[in-house]
Amino acid sequence: MSLAKNEHPRRARSQTPPSRPADSSASMVAELLAHTTDLVATFSPAGVLSWISPRSLEVLGYPPEGLVGRELAEVLTALPGEEAALATSFAAGDGKRAMVCRALRADGYEVRLETRFWARPAWARPAEERPAEERPAWARPPGDGQVLAVARDVTDEQVARLERQELERRNRRAAEEWQRTCDAIASPIMLVTAEGYLRRMNRAARELLDRPWADCIGQRLSSLGEQAPLPALDELRTRLAASARALTVTVRDPQSDRTWELEGAFLDSAQVDRGFVLQVRDRTATARLEEALRRAETTAALAAVVDGVAHEVRNPLFGMSAVLDAFDSRYPEIEAGQRRYLGLLRGELERMVELMRALQDYGRPGPFDFGRHDLHGLLARAVDQSRPLAEREAIRLVLSPPPERPVYVSADPDRLPRAIVYLIENAIQFSPPGGPVEIVLGVDDGEPTLALVGIRDHGPGFVEADLGRLGEPFYSLRPGGIGLGLAIVSRIMLEHGGRLTGAEAAGGGARVELRLPRLAE
Repeated sequence: MSLAKNEHPRRARSQTPPSRPADSSASMVAELLAHTTDLVATFSPAGVLSWISPRSLEVLGYPPEGLVGRELAEVLTALPGEEAALATSFAAGDGKRAMVCRALRADGYEVRLETRFWARPAWARPAEERPAEERPAWARPPGDGQVLAVARDVTDEQVARLERQELERRNRRAAEEWQRTCDAIASPIMLVTAEGYLRRMNRAARELLDRPWADCIGQRLSSLGEQAPLPALDELRTRLAASARALTVTVRDPQSDRTWELEGAFLDSAQVDRGFVLQVRDRTATARLEEALRRAETTAALAAVVDGVAHEVRNPLFGMSAVLDAFDSRYPEIEAGQRRYLGLLRGELERMVELMRALQDYGRPGPFDFGRHDLHGLLARAVDQSRPLAEREAIRLVLSPPPERPVYVSADPDRLPRAIVYLIENAIQFSPPGGPVEIVLGVDDGEPTLALVGIRDHGPGFVEADLGRLGEPFYSLRPGGIGLGLAIVSRIMLEHGGRLTGAEAAGGGARVELRLPRLAE
C-alpha cells in the first residue's frame, strides 16, 4: 500500500481499524460484563426486564434467567416518597439522575442499588438507523433499542451513611443535652485552655461577662474585662497551671459588696486539649448572713455588758444631777464666776446621761412591733423629726418624691425611723451651713428585691479607713462623738434583715445607704 505525499504512516494506520471476528467481540463483551462491579440490564419501554448481566447472581442471588421477563417494579422498588421520581427517571432515560432503589435478594435480604437509566443510546439503535461504522458487533449487548439500566450496589455505603448520620445525631443530641445541663446550672462555668483562652462557657458565664457568645469564645480571659471577679479568675488559672491540682479561693469586691467562691480544676485527657474548668459561685448572700450572725453574736454579748453598765451608772448620774439642782436653788446668790463651773458640771452630766441613754438603746432595744409599712412614709416621719436640728444648723433637708409604685417593707414604725434620724442628724453635723442633705428612696439595681435608702451630705466625705469600721461601736467619725449612732443604726438594720453601707458620693461628700428587703405590692 502506497502512502500519499507527506502523509504520516501512523495516522494512516489509524484510519483503517482492524476487523474483529464477531464471536471474539461477543466473548469480550461477555467477559467485561461478567467482571464489572456494576449490574447492567435492559428493559423494554414497558418496563419488562429483557436482559441482565451475570453479576445478578452475586448482587441479587438470582441467575440472569431467573430475572428475565420480570417487570421493573418486581426488580427495583423506589424508596418511600420517591416512586414518582423513579418513574420519571425511567421515562426520561437521560442518565442524569442516580436513583437509590431497593431490591430484594433471593435470600430475603434487602439491598440498595444506585441506578441510572438510558433510553435507546446511540449504540443501541436498530442497525438500519445507524451507519455501519457506528455499530461494531463487539459493542452491542443484548437488548438493542431498549432502556439500559446500570446499577451499583451501595448497600454498605447506605448502611455506613445511616450509621454515621445516627452517630452524628446522637453526638448532637448529647452535646445539646450537656449544653442544656450546663446552662441549667446557676453558677458560671468556663472551660479555658492552658494559655488562658476561653473555649466553652454556660449561660450564667455569658451573663457574667455580659457579652455575646461570639465576642468571648477564643479570647483571652484577661481581655474580657476588669469587672470582678474576672481578674481573680485569671489569677486562679495562673495558679492552677503552676500547681496542676484543684484550687478554691474566695474573693470579695468592695465596690459592689459581693463575694465569690472561685473553684478551678485541672483538665487533661486524650479526648480534649489540656486546660482548666473554672466555676464561679456567688456567695454574697451566704457571706452577708455569716457576717450578720457574727455581728449579732458580738452585738448581743456587748449589748448585755453595755446595758448592765448603763443601768449601774444611770442612777448615780441622776443623783449628781439632783444635787446640782439642789445646790443651785439653795445658793442662788453664788457668784457668776463660780456659777460657770456649775454650768460646766451640768453640761458634762447631760452628756453622760445622753451616753447612758444611747448605751441602753444599743444594749436593750426592747420589744419590736413589726408590720407592713410604706417606706417613704417612714422616711417623711424621720425627716420631720430631724428638722429642728437642721434649722438650727441652717441645713436644707431634701426628700425625694414618693415613687410611682409604693415600696413596702416589714418594719418597726419606731425603730426604723430612729435609725434614719441618726443618719440624717449625722449628715447635718458634717454638712457646711446652707448646704443640703438629700434623702432618696429607690430600688437596688443589683438586687431588685431590696429597697434602697440613700442619705447624702456635701461635707468632707469618708476616709478610706472609716468605711471598714462603719457601724463599729464606740468608733466616732467626728470629734467629740460618742460612737454609738451608726452602731445603733447597724443594729436596727440587723433587726430588720437589712444592712448599712457607706461610700464616697459622686461630686464630693458622703453617701450612706440602707438596704431593706421589699415586700410584695
